[in-house]
Order: sequence, then C-alpha cells, then structure tokens
Amino acid sequence: MRRFFLFKAIFISICTLIAQDQKINFFHLDMKDGLSNNEVNTIFKDSKGFLWVGTLNGLNKYDGYRFKVYKSEVGDSATLGGNSISGIVEDNNGQIWIGTDDGVCKYNRDTETFTRLKSQNKNSDALKARFAHTLLIDYKGYLWVFYNGSFEQIDTKTGKFVQLIKDKKALDYLNSKNISSAVEDSENNLWIGTWFGGLVKLDKNRESATYYNNFPSNTVISLFYDGSSNLWISSIDNSFCKFNTKSKQFDFLTAFNKNKNQPTFTTYIGNDKLWISSDHSIIELQVSTGLISATYIHDPNNPHSITPAKQKYIYKDNSGIIWIGSAAGISYYDPQRDKFSKFYFEIGNKKNEKYYAKSGIIDRNRNVWINTFGKGIYLFNPKNNSFSPVLNKSNGLASDFTSCICKLNTGDYWIATENGISIYDPTKNKITGNLVHSDKNTNSIYHNSIRKIFQDSYSNIWIITQESLDLLKNGKFIHFTKENLRGLSHYKIIEILEDRDGNVWIGTFFGLNRYDNKTKSISKYLSSANNKNSLSNSFIVSLFEDSNGTLWVSTLNGLNVYDKKTNTFKPFKLKDKNLSNLIYKICEDDSKNVWFLSSSAFSILNLKTFDVKNYDNTDGINMNYECFFKDMNGRFYIGGTHSGIYIFNPLEIKKNNIIPTIIISKFSVFNQEVKVEPKNSHAILQKNISETKKITLNYDQTVLEFELAALNYTLPKKNQYAYKLDGFDQEWVYLNPEKRTITYTNLNPGNYTLFVKGSNNDGLWNENGVTLEIEILPPFWRTTIAYLIYFLLLLGALLVFRHYSLLRFKEKSLLELDQMKIRFFTNISHEFRTPLTLISGPLNKLMDDVQKGPVQTERMMKQLSLMERNSQRLLMLINQLLDMQKSEEGKLKLEPSYGDLILFLHNIFNVFSSIAEQKNISYLFEKDTESFETEFDADKMEKIIYNLLSNAFKFTKDKVILKIEIESTKIFISVHDNGIGIAKHNLTKVFENFFQVDNQRAN
Repeated sequence: MRRFFLFKAIFISICTLIAQDQKINFFHLDMKDGLSNNEVNTIFKDSKGFLWVGTLNGLNKYDGYRFKVYKSEVGDSATLGGNSISGIVEDNNGQIWIGTDDGVCKYNRDTETFTRLKSQNKNSDALKARFAHTLLIDYKGYLWVFYNGSFEQIDTKTGKFVQLIKDKKALDYLNSKNISSAVEDSENNLWIGTWFGGLVKLDKNRESATYYNNFPSNTVISLFYDGSSNLWISSIDNSFCKFNTKSKQFDFLTAFNKNKNQPTFTTYIGNDKLWISSDHSIIELQVSTGLISATYIHDPNNPHSITPAKQKYIYKDNSGIIWIGSAAGISYYDPQRDKFSKFYFEIGNKKNEKYYAKSGIIDRNRNVWINTFGKGIYLFNPKNNSFSPVLNKSNGLASDFTSCICKLNTGDYWIATENGISIYDPTKNKITGNLVHSDKNTNSIYHNSIRKIFQDSYSNIWIITQESLDLLKNGKFIHFTKENLRGLSHYKIIEILEDRDGNVWIGTFFGLNRYDNKTKSISKYLSSANNKNSLSNSFIVSLFEDSNGTLWVSTLNGLNVYDKKTNTFKPFKLKDKNLSNLIYKICEDDSKNVWFLSSSAFSILNLKTFDVKNYDNTDGINMNYECFFKDMNGRFYIGGTHSGIYIFNPLEIKKNNIIPTIIISKFSVFNQEVKVEPKNSHAILQKNISETKKITLNYDQTVLEFELAALNYTLPKKNQYAYKLDGFDQEWVYLNPEKRTITYTNLNPGNYTLFVKGSNNDGLWNENGVTLEIEILPPFWRTTIAYLIYFLLLLGALLVFRHYSLLRFKEKSLLELDQMKIRFFTNISHEFRTPLTLISGPLNKLMDDVQKGPVQTERMMKQLSLMERNSQRLLMLINQLLDMQKSEEGKLKLEPSYGDLILFLHNIFNVFSSIAEQKNISYLFEKDTESFETEFDADKMEKIIYNLLSNAFKFTKDKVILKIEIESTKIFISVHDNGIGIAKHNLTKVFENFFQVDNQRAN
C-alpha cells in the first residue's frame, strides 16, 4: 500500500504552481538582476541584437544574461553626459545615440566610450536645453533631438548641428512650444506633438508645416504611427484618439476614454492589437473595433503579472518580445517563451480547490470526456472551447474522484472512481449502476479504488485496482492478487495495453507481462544485469504502441523498445542527456513524432534524426504527468498541475526561427576581466572584445577564459554553444546549455583561431558564429632575435673551434710527417741494405779468390756481374725516390714496351740467387713456357717484383718461389714463401706505403 501511494506522489506532486488569472505571462528584470535603477524610461534593441535600457540612473546594455552599466563620471568626458537616460536611437550607420539630462551622446562600440554633444540652441533656457527627452532618426539619417523648450538636428555622419526646417514660421512656432514627442510616417512626413500647442506636421522636405489643434487641451503626451496612415495620440484627461493622416479625421475612442487610467505610451503588437501603457496597467485595444480586449494589472498572487508601479514605456523588438518599462523595473511578454499558456483552459470554478485532470476519451461526436480527481466528469466541446460538468456524485457517480473512462463495445461508459465503477448509459444520459467490492460476493471487483478500465479486442474487460488486476471474462471475475498471482510477476499494476497482434501487455511494480489471448499464457520480462537485451528496470511506468507497431516501455531507468523478432528489449538512449530517465506518458503526433511527459520536461523525439526538443515550465506549461492523450484531430490533452488542462495541436507549437547573433561578451586572463584601453598601444584590448578580431598575448598569460552570449532573449538559458580552437582542438566542443564559458590553460606560443557558434532556445544554430584570432608570443629566448643571437654565437663557436682544430691538425700533420719520414728512411735503409748485401757478398768472395791464387775468369765475371746488378739496384732505388716526388705531383706515367717477360723475370730471379745460397733458402723459378713476348713497363714491373722478393726473403723460413702462369689473355705473377704470412685484417693495408705488420701476430 505504501509503495503505491509513494509512486502516486511521484506522479502528482512534482510541480505545484498557482493557477493564473490571465492568458499571458509576464517576466521581470530589475535591480536584483543587475539593472542600474528600477525607474525605466526607455528601451531599445540595436542592430547587433543588444537590448539598451535607459533608467533614471544609468544606461544599461543587456545580452540576455547580464547588464553592463554605463554612467557619467566627473572629470571624464568619455563617459555619459548625464545619468538620467530618456531616449535611445540608432542611425543608418549603426551608431547609438543617447538622450540624457545633460545633452545627447554618441556611443563608440569599439572603445565603449561616449562623445558628448552640447546643445547650441540659443533661443531657450540653458538648463532646459540640456535635457534631451526625445530622439528621432529621420529617413535621411538626420538625428532630431527634442529638449524641454527647444530642438536641434544633427548630421550623424559628421556630428555637426544643421538646420533642416525651411519654414521660418514653423521654426519659430516649434521653438516656442514644449515638444513632447515626434514620429515619422510612411511618406516621410514628420509629426510633432506639443504641450498645449497641438499637433504639427512637417512635410517630407521640411519646407512647409500644417497645424492641428482640434482635440482636447491641444496637448500630446505621446504619438504612435502604426504604418497604416493612423496616428495614435495620447492626451491629458485620459483622452486617447486615432488620427487618420489621409482623411485628417480624429476618432476619439470612447471605450478607452471611459477608462480612468492616463495613457502614456502606445505600441502595436500585431494581430489587430495595440498595447497602451497607463498609470498602473497595460490596456489591450482591438484596432478594428476600437474596443478594449484585455487589461493587464498587477496581481500580488501572480508572479507573472505586470509590476505594480506606473507603466511608462512599451517597446516591441524584432523577435516579437514586448518590453515594458515601469517605475519598478522591466516587465516583458515573450510569445515564444509563453507557448502554452494560451492553450490552457480552466475546469470548473477557479475559487474552488485544485482539481486536476486525470485522463479522457473522445466520443463519436468528438466531445471530450475528462476525468478529474475531485470534480467528477467534465465534457469539453472543441467547437466553442467550453467545459461543462456532466457527471458527479450528486447525479449518481460513485465518487467525484475519478481516474478513467472506458467506452465498452456495448455502448456503455464504465467510469473508474475511488469508490468502485459507475456505469453510464449515454442513451439514457444517466448512471445506471455501480460495481463495488463485496466480501459476500466472490464475483465482484477485488478492491473499490479503481485506477484503470480497459476492454481488449476479445471483449475481455481488464480492471486495475489498487490491490489487484481483475479480468472480467464471460461475466465472471478472475482476480490476480498478492495471494494468487496466476502467473503475473506482481499484483501492483501500473499500466495495461493491447498491441495490434492482440497481446495484452501488463506493466507492474516488478516486471512486464504479456498475456496471450489465444493460448491464455503469460510471459514475464524482467531486468537482468547480465542480459543487455533485458529491460533497463523492472518497475514499469508506462506503455505505448506507435503507428508503426513499435512497443515503447518506460521504466524507472529509461525507455525500452520491444523487438518482436527476437522477443527481447533494447534500451533506447536519448541524445539529450538532460532529459530525465523517468518518462510517465508517451504519445505520438500526426507527423509520427513521439512525445514524452517526463519528470523534467514535455519533449518531442524526431524518429528520423533522434533529436529531442524539451519544453518545461519556463515555456509556460506545468503538467501533472498523469493526463496525456490525443483526439482524432491530432490535438493533445495534457493535465495541468492546477485545476485545468492544456489543449493544443502540437503542430501549432511554433519554433523560434530567429537566428541569434553570437558574441564573445567577456574575456578574462587569470580570472581577471581584461579592460579596454584604447590609448594604450600595448594593451591586450584596445577595442571591446565583441568588436575585436585579434588579440595578442604574452607566453606567460596562460589561463584564458571567454564568456559567450547568443543575443536571443527567449529563454537564454536554453541557448547552446559550441567552439573549436583551430590549432588545438580537432573537433567541435559542445558546451552544456547552462555553461557558456570557454577556458584554455597553458597554450603553446603560436597562432590560433577561435571559432564559436551558438543556437537559440529552440536549437536553431548560427553556424557562422564569430571568430577570434589569438597570437601567443613566445618568450624572448624563443623569438627570432634570440634565435639569430643563438646562431651568431654558434657560428662564432664553430669558427673558434675550426681555428683551433686547424692548429691541432697542422701540429698533428707535422708530427705524422716527421714520423712518416723516419719510417720512410728506415724502410729505404732496409731497401738499400739488400743490394749492398748482394754486392758485398760477391765482392768478399772475389777478394777471397784473389787471395787464394789465380782465379778463373768465368767465376770472376759471374761475381762482378752480380755486383753490377746490385749496383744498378741501388741506382733504381735512388730513382724511386725521385719517382715518388713525380707521383705526388701527378707526373708519373706508365711506359710500356715489348719484351720477353719470362726472360725479364728470370734475370730478376738470378739477382737473389746469392742471398738464397748464403741463407740456405730453397729458391725456385717456375714457368709453364720458356718464352713469352708481351707489352709491359719493365721499370715498374722490376720495382714490384724486387719488392715482393725482398719481403719474401726477409720473412721466409727456407723457401721462396717466383712463379708465372699464362692463361689465355691473363698473366699471373706470384711470389710464394713459407713465412709468417699476413693476417686477414691487414690484407687491405698491403698497398699502403711502408706498412709493416706485427711479426709476432702475423699468421
């Protein structure tokens, strides 16, 4: 029992707003919202989209979120001339002109400063001439400034005073009167209202004037031109009239003149209606009839009525919002924000207690039968939008607390009440009986508190009671109760529905059940944490089948969609993360969009794009979340939290189609707002941030914050924003609608471009948005100058290094040269020693032979010949020294000639025969032919072979072989020995001059 009433409380107690006495809602802005003063004199919206508010103490610029206040400051001529603001206009060049109690000023958007223009009129009192109470820009772009007792014209391009009136009589006349107001008509004639001087018309060229003095007191308080040749004139003594500029006829509106409120200002709001401000009310006048159609006054019990103070000024902006300036701040009416209040209808007497709608059905005459909780049954006639009570306890209804009406196929209406079921016969127009619980009758309803009655296509009647589900089948009740669930998952029933296949779906406190009318079986569906194809929660809130046959199931944890093919459920995730998971009712409009009543909003889901649009109490709708149904004409019926109901076609809900201007409204560094400093060339901002295209920052200005504003005044809290910093962000970043600031920290030095876009309250985006270039300067040590210094220092270091390297290289080269010379002379000494040895050997032998006696001539000749060869060898070595110089100078050339290569090599072989004998070395000359004529350089060949044989004899053990092999076109000459050899890693060095291996390590 407690759980059921707790759930009921969730349904009906989420929102409690008082019923409103008027069809429209006013919203308010005052000093609590940042307005500089509550005495509002004038309101104006400029071409950029900013709202300007002139008060008794200060000028205010409003962006939908906050007011920026401008005031006069003593000693600063760049501020306002005076603080009492009486007029605001914008010229053709987008310049804002402000009328103050001390002259007129021009606002500079870039620097947020003002230029003061003092009156030059010498025909009036100087004190009066300072109060510029009315401003007007004419069709040529000239500014007309009206003071107390004088007026002037200003060329807005040059800022100079000019004289436009050519009729001297008119000029003198107007200078002698106190001018109250002025307007320009569609033919560019200027109409000027005066105090006690009537109405004056200046023609298009300001050459002639016409005077009209035939209305009460000849006093004009205010003028309004409606664009249809009508001037609306407010005069003293509560007089209000219409003057036709074509017929020159005055039409005094008697309906208004009987009103005791003094008219002060007039605005046409559209739909044949004028709004006229008065002392303490706003009067709505129907233009076509001249009758008052509504009066809006302050209601202390209604927070959405106008302020209680004097209503001074009315202004309608280009988006349709009507702004009302009063002595107690601003009241404004926004048709876009107040979408639903015009569709709200009261049920019964408003002085009674609150009785809210629970549900309803539509009969064959298209009348709507509405259940109320405490007021019985009401009938709504859609033809004349009238309500009438039809059934209540006094005429037989079991209880005035009703929850459901079900029309049976017999034609009777069964009405669910808190005290059983009442049966209504429409043919007899009366209650014919009541079904109540009886302990003595087992074939009665189980409990008297009835929640819903439903008849399926098999004529079974299903009744949801507070404690059971009752099925009336063939005249007998079957009860699904706590004691006997009969296969149901739970006995507390929330919702019941029959799908197009004839299955009856039963939503309970614990699980969803499907009753098959054919097999009489029940299937249960529960939530399972381990099964992603199960329900998201077992507590069922509502059921709905759309026109495509899709079954929607709402649970305490979101939506689910039934998949017939797999007999499973899939969670349906909505794009809008701000939409509550708790959805109470679901319906479909004629465009096949799905609508939800949730705990946070009334929402539409587009099944093509899956976009969600939310409406809530800020849009003027306050729902009770139990009553939501549709008639055959596509109209929705939604119960209010108060004693009424909203009736509308969802296609009538108009979107806000005005694309807002997007601005960067504030820029901060390290959480400090950057001020505009137009005279400081080093300042970050020399222009207002909203007018700035590029900012330059130092590398250490690392915490940047940008505040954004979409200049849309219809529910600005629903405006959305996205941004991307080119050079940093890869994708667009979408902000939470409640947040409108961008923060960056520790950006690297470089160039970036910030792109910002935004939407209005209905999600219409300004894709062009605004861009801001951001340059972050590097630290000095990373600038171009620093890098140039680094380059010069590096270059100098390299030059110094090169200088010392060359010195070291030179020293090292000289040392290596000395060592090379030593090695050279050491090696050349070895080379000299070989032929000397070859000479000394035969010489010693010859000397021995001489000492022993007569010597044979042949033997002597042999020894002398050997000596001669080796002396030639010495000469050759000396020539080699000379040839080395030629080689280094590039003058050594190959000089080949024909000869017998075998004989040439044999002669060289013979030179080393004596040393072979002395050292007892086996010395062989191997050849495969006795003679071979070819072309070769004998000198260089001799040097090579000599060098090879010398080394062989130097390192051999006991064997040296000189070998020549001839193969076709190739000749192989080799010297072999059986010495220590050369290691593999030294083979590449054999051709280096004077290279010598380590004898111990050779292999």
